[in-house]
Order: sequence, then C-alpha cells, then structure tokens
Amino acid sequence: MTQDGIKLLVIWIGITFTSSVSGAEENRQRLLETQLLPAVGFTEHPTPRWSVTQRMHRYRVPGLSVALISNGVIEWTAAYGNSTVTDGRPIQTSTLFQSASISKWVTAVGVLKLAEEKNLSLDKSVNQYLKNWVLRNADNRVNDSVTLRHLLAHQSGISVRSFDGYEKGESMPSALQILDGLSPANSAPIRVTHEAGEQFQYSGGAYQVIQQLIEDSNGETFATYMQKAVFQPAKMNHSSYAFTPEEDQQRHTACGHDFNGESVLNCGRIYPELAAAWLWSTPTDLAHLGLAMIDAAHGRKGALLSAERMREMLTPNNHRMGLGAGAHGEGQNLHFDHSGWTHGFRSYFVVYPYLGKGIVVMANANGGHELINEVVRSAALTYQWPDFKVPEKTLAKLSDAQLEAMAGEYLVGSYGFSLQVSRAENYLQIDTPRGSRYSFYPISERQFIALEDGSLLSFSTDDSSSGMALNVWHMNARKK
Repeated sequence: MTQDGIKLLVIWIGITFTSSVSGAEENRQRLLETQLLPAVGFTEHPTPRWSVTQRMHRYRVPGLSVALISNGVIEWTAAYGNSTVTDGRPIQTSTLFQSASISKWVTAVGVLKLAEEKNLSLDKSVNQYLKNWVLRNADNRVNDSVTLRHLLAHQSGISVRSFDGYEKGESMPSALQILDGLSPANSAPIRVTHEAGEQFQYSGGAYQVIQQLIEDSNGETFATYMQKAVFQPAKMNHSSYAFTPEEDQQRHTACGHDFNGESVLNCGRIYPELAAAWLWSTPTDLAHLGLAMIDAAHGRKGALLSAERMREMLTPNNHRMGLGAGAHGEGQNLHFDHSGWTHGFRSYFVVYPYLGKGIVVMANANGGHELINEVVRSAALTYQWPDFKVPEKTLAKLSDAQLEAMAGEYLVGSYGFSLQVSRAENYLQIDTPRGSRYSFYPISERQFIALEDGSLLSFSTDDSSSGMALNVWHMNARKK
C-alpha cells in the first residue's frame, strides 16, 4: 500500500513448524505460506500479503494444521505452532482437532454408503428405517414426510440448529435423550417445525436423526459403523467418533482457545451429538476422505461411493447445499466444502473433485476462521483455483476529523453489549466484547469494508444525543 493506503505492522514470532514436503513442491508450499490474502483489496493499492506466522499472531491462534491436495494427491501437509499457549507441545500433522460440523459431511458419506449397501431410499420417510425412535412434529404427531435427502440437505424443517456441548465432568445424555430433549440433555427436543422441503434451515438436530438411523439400520453403534465403513477404507488412521476425555492422556490432541488466545476450560467441550459435532480428526485424514470422493466422482473401481451417488451428493439445492456439504460451481469447476466451529476450534475443507484440487485447514482457536480463510485464498492463488479470488474496491479518502467523528463506543441495544470503534491511521478498528478485532477501510463517506472478512460497516445519523448510529454484522448500534 502507498502511504495513504493500508499500513501493516509486521510481527515475526517463533512458531514451531513441521512439514511433509520436499523437492520441487516446496516452492509452492513456501509461496502459499507467505502470501496469505485479505478478504478485499483496493484498486491502485497493492494487496497486502502476510505469512502464516504473522496471521497466527494477529488472530491469536496457537496452532494450525494443513493438508493440500493437488493433481489428485495430497501434495503436502504441514503443522504450525503449539497445542496450547502454555505447555509448548508442538502441533504435528497427526495432532487431533475437533472437526466440529465437518462431522456432518463425514456422517453424510457414511449414511450414503449405508444407503447403497442396504438399498435405503433417500426419498422415503426416515421413520421406515428408524426402529427405536420416531420422528414427530412439535405437537408430538408422527411426521412421515421427512426423508433422508431432506435431512442431509438441511431441508427437513427440523429444529435445533446447533449444540452447546458439555463440560468435562457433567452428566452426558444418551442419543435418545438428545433426540427427545430429556435431562441431562441441554438442547431442545428434535422435532419437525416446518414443512419438509419448504426451506433451507441448517440443523444439527437432523444429523442426530441420521445417527439414530445408521444405528437402527445397521445394528452397530454409530462410531463402530463409521470406523469400518468410512475411516478404514478411506485411510483415515487417526479419526474417531468414539473419542473420550481419558484418551487425552494417550493421544496427541490440540487444546481449544478463545478469541483472546487463552485456553478454554478443559481445552474444549464434549459433544455427545456424535454425527453432528464430535469427530476428532486431522487435515491429513480429511484430505484422504476428499481423495476418496474424487475417486467416486470419477467412477473409479473400488471407490467409497458410486459415481451416481456422488453426483447426487454434489447437486446443490437453491441454497447451494448438496447432501452433507456445500456444492458450488459447475462442470469441471464444481467444488464442495464445509466449515466447522466449536468452542475453541475452527476448521474448513474444500475439494474440487474434477480438478483434483483442495485443502483442509484446522485451527485450535476461535479466531481461526479468518486465518483459515486467508490460507484458502492463498491456496487458490498459488494453485490456480477458479474461485476464492480477492475482490477489489475503491478506497475513499476521509479526513482525520471525519474518522474521529465516527470513533467511540456504540451500544448494541438488542444484545446488551458495546462495540468499541477507534481510529487507526486511515481506517477504523472495531473491537468486540469476545476479543476479536476488525479493520474497516472507507469506501465512501459513510461506508467501510473489513479487511478480514469483507463485512460492511455503515454509519448514519439518528435522533439520539450523540447523533450517530452504525450497522454491522446485521446489528444496529447507537453511539453512547
């Protein structure tokens, strides 16, 4: 950036780093690691680029693990930083992370394989396959309209978007207690609240139903079935849905951290909602599953799924959702993806099955999602993906007085917390109560855009004593 553009503080920190790559591939890896990209660039100004270590420091992420797919193989894997901020255990490529909602994608692969093996229809009522539980409406009437396809694509109309998890030492509910919202479950009963197929409604509860369907249709525990049907054939040698806290002492796991970079209580929460949230895995293992899906897409002999089933999985609905993963693009540029968020962990994968490209990134901190996005944009540039390009905006020039007038504390009345807006040279900085920070650059007199995630921030005048209000992240706030 020029003097009136983006100014960056370059901070180099000592972070342990391990990698599997050697030879000619090393140049591409090093290039990716040193050109992490923001969510937006500005015309007439060079787009800033950072190193992995710089951005780990920026987002307070102690540890990161990556697996890169190119030309239909895992080209390299790498691990950066430490399992926790305190004990100095370096992250390794075999270090386990909570996969969070990526668990849903892996579950989808498992149930689609089961459907092929057991000749289960994706378009018949799931109640036909449930033996120990029945799906009902909110008024407790049996609902026979929901299909497996509805469940996988988040169009089942089922309640319970996500799960809060449990602290170590708390009583854990059984799968049936979770389904019916019975103590000690801390989530509501899983019921149909909207007509199936009517709208997209993301639902972790739907995947709890899939978990029960797998067990009832197969006669094995969910974790056992997934181990045999998915992990073993896909060479996912470290992954587990049956992970217990006691295994912390025996297996190398990452510890979760909050937005401030401090370890969360007990290093993370427990999610007995296995299919929706409790997969422990590594980027390498998930990349192996990505390769298995590439084989399926090409109809290769011995693939985990048939080419026909894979086409179904990759056919998007109106909300760009396939069966178990997002589905985007067309033809050779088609790709599928999924993100994962739990308390202290972030993860993401994307695979181009017909181009043989993709990446899996896992981080052990709440701030890891922005870091992951920057890594993915760098991968897209380095490996010439057709998507994830950085859009450009025209940078507006505001006076110091204009920026100072917008700075201050803004109360988000509907949520009862404040956002701190401060001037930082030629842009505004927002600090949130959770500990995250965003850099907003002006694109007009009253509108700004965040370098980190592309969010828009707009200012307006109101009838309050301060005369200033803002809107950001779908929230309205007034200046105190």
